[in-house]
Amino acid sequence: MINAEGKTIYIKDTSEPSEFNVEIYHALGLSEKPLKRVKTIV
Repeated sequence: MINAEGKTIYIKDTSEPSEFNVEIYHALGLSEKPLKRVKTIV
């Protein structure tokens, strides 16, 4: 994506886990989305 200043915007985000994976994460005491959204402007 290009912003009004002509710079490129990159957005990295995790996908939604399946129900099976959610059960595993909860059993292990982990978050369903371990990484936060990262926005980089170059």
